[in-house]
Amino acid sequence: MEKEIYRTQPTLMAVAVSTAILALSGCASSGGSSSNGGGGNDDQGDEVGEQWPAEPQGFVASRDFGDVDEEYDDLDEEDVADVQVTVVDDYIRKSHKDFEGQLVEEGDGNPDHIVQDDDAVSDWDFVDGDAYDHGTPVASLIAGRKYGVSGDATLHLVDRYDEEGQLGRNVRGGIKAGAEAGSDVINVSFGPAPDADEDGNPVGPLDKGVLADRVADDVIENDVVVVESAGNAGIQRKIGDLEDEELLNHIVLVGGVGYDGQRHPQSNYPGDDERTQDRWIVADYHAGEAASGRGDEGTTRFSGTSVAAPVISGKIATLISVWPHLGVEEEGDDHATPLLAAQRLLDTADCSEGSTGYESETKCNEELGQGIADLEAAMAPEGEVKIVAAGAVESDGASDDADEGTAQAQSVTDTYASWSHAFGNGLPADSELFEGAVGFDELGRDYAVDLSGAHRGNSLQADVMRQRMQSHLSNAGVGGGEMVEIAEGIRMDARHTDSGELLTGRFDMDFGGTRVSAFGFQGGEENPMETVLEGVDTAMLSSTTPQFTHSLDDVAGVTAEVGLTEMFSVSAEYWSGRSDEDPAERVLSEDTVGLSDYGVDRQDIALHMQATDELRLSLGQGMLREDNGMLGSRGYGALNLGDEHELHVTSLGAEYAVSDRLSVTGQYEYGQGRMDGGAGMIRSIDNLRTEQATLGVAWDGDDHQVAFMANQPMRVTGGEIQASVPVGRTVDGEVVREDRTASIGTEGRQMDIELGYSFMPDRDSRFNANLLYMDQPNHDPNASGEWAGAVTYAVRF
Repeated sequence: MEKEIYRTQPTLMAVAVSTAILALSGCASSGGSSSNGGGGNDDQGDEVGEQWPAEPQGFVASRDFGDVDEEYDDLDEEDVADVQVTVVDDYIRKSHKDFEGQLVEEGDGNPDHIVQDDDAVSDWDFVDGDAYDHGTPVASLIAGRKYGVSGDATLHLVDRYDEEGQLGRNVRGGIKAGAEAGSDVINVSFGPAPDADEDGNPVGPLDKGVLADRVADDVIENDVVVVESAGNAGIQRKIGDLEDEELLNHIVLVGGVGYDGQRHPQSNYPGDDERTQDRWIVADYHAGEAASGRGDEGTTRFSGTSVAAPVISGKIATLISVWPHLGVEEEGDDHATPLLAAQRLLDTADCSEGSTGYESETKCNEELGQGIADLEAAMAPEGEVKIVAAGAVESDGASDDADEGTAQAQSVTDTYASWSHAFGNGLPADSELFEGAVGFDELGRDYAVDLSGAHRGNSLQADVMRQRMQSHLSNAGVGGGEMVEIAEGIRMDARHTDSGELLTGRFDMDFGGTRVSAFGFQGGEENPMETVLEGVDTAMLSSTTPQFTHSLDDVAGVTAEVGLTEMFSVSAEYWSGRSDEDPAERVLSEDTVGLSDYGVDRQDIALHMQATDELRLSLGQGMLREDNGMLGSRGYGALNLGDEHELHVTSLGAEYAVSDRLSVTGQYEYGQGRMDGGAGMIRSIDNLRTEQATLGVAWDGDDHQVAFMANQPMRVTGGEIQASVPVGRTVDGEVVREDRTASIGTEGRQMDIELGYSFMPDRDSRFNANLLYMDQPNHDPNASGEWAGAVTYAVRF
């Protein structure tokens, strides 16, 4: 994958020169005017905050639902999901091409006397109006291959005529048959004329007590939703006096909405009856094209609430086909998938003024019930989408075996990984590891999660160089550095900002062949104990201190070296640093997993050999320990990197004094470690290998100093990352995971080559010039080389 390259050459010189000019305008010693000396934590925080994803991702269902075909192409039977809709209507032409592969087989729970008869359909006289083309387009709108809302549903067809041909006398039998056949939804778009209640209001066939008595048990016990068209008389219709509230939850009444977003004048409406409003929803009164009973490839258009009802049935069937597990994972839950799907559609219906034009929600409820059905809104996540790291998913999207105090389900919006320069400023393996990952909403529904934008580097090259420029301006000053000889063998070195803030400092005591030092430095500054270019005071743009120290507030340490013989000595060093303010706190919630202070501890033991008067060799072994990060990388939420990381380091060093004025220093470090992952998808990083190397040449004259440095910053050369990625769920709530492994390591190798020159004609002025070339910045083999330069002149007056 091609990476974006940040070119800093034109801007860096301008920054350095302009800042140096500004420095001369005040009574200060050097060019640095930043109160933190360019030290890093503030700048790094801004940088991370700017890179953080600003927009939440749009979530889509983790599996596709059956979109209707634009053309009648070959049918893939595996695409048909296990969701069934019973259509109680008049004769339906089963041989129509729109039903190919969509019909329940005869005899599969279908009593023969209520299965449609194709011979009867073919004999209809549509021309003379003896037969009304109704059942075929209704079924087509629900789950027809070309015209249906839910291409994943299968259709169970039931004739609303009884064996004697009496209209509507078999509606109740059809509902019973659909429930017993295992249907999830029963659509009744054409029933007998409704009765009237004691107030003269029409009460539909599904609402009458006699119907409730006869089918209630079948509907409730089989967890089926009955969708009924509300009628086209343009009058108020009430649910009726149903005493069984449980049955009420299984009923959805459907009205029609016109092109203007308001109730079609011919559609019935719920009025001020709140029980009716709660179960009322609307869809378009005017249908688009649908299959016709007039021929096996015929089409028709018609209108009415009979058209709106199958659209609602199709939308409910779609929700079921995508999430068949809704409501069934909890033992004893009597709200199974069809009921929850129907309720979700009701809850997300649109009754807003902007969509319907009604001046108030109350008026909208009276005309449209819950409002216009919105499948997209019903499919949108409820609450936060969370990635379940362990255990099974519950209806609230969390894990059922989360340890107390440990979040096992982390918010997707709070999931982010910030990879350090050592990893090549990114994780090339992210596409292999996290493709197809899913998160869960509060209803336990799974959604595809795109984590490609959640992996970024935490250091843009331009920002790193800007930070180094600011630090350079402070270090290139006149009065910022001082050395005080307190007593024989005891001295103190310190460097301050113009305002007096300490940037770096060290306190040395040398007595009887033993040297003890205490030191400290701000994040982003050079470790004062570094031996590369120790013999000169030339400020350099590049840094030998690992870049992950730049985000630390302050670093403090102690070191001691004890002579064993005239040739050998041994040293021990320890330093520690912390970042009190996490730069991500501005965009993440406080309880996010992984959101805590970043800390680094380093301890080393080394053996030194004074091979000759001019040559000193060193062999060391150390351990780097990090809290809540790894080599400066940070992970949050489901990309948490664990609480602790250890890297064991072997180091080699050499110092050679060519003459009294010329010295050469070289250092090489090889690291090997592993990381146990945290409460997220990243479970471990094994066999992690790193390296870094530096070569410095320094010439120290009376007034002039020249320094040359070739530096390869720390880079990851290899390792294996182990991840456990949720990719779905089972009906009983168990999260389906895939264990994945990917190799990591940078292909490129950044090399910084810098030449520095310093001239100090007197104690009150200094001229400094630097030229830096960076090859393959950020260890990116495809990145173009970059140049940076700085010229500073500082005077104290």
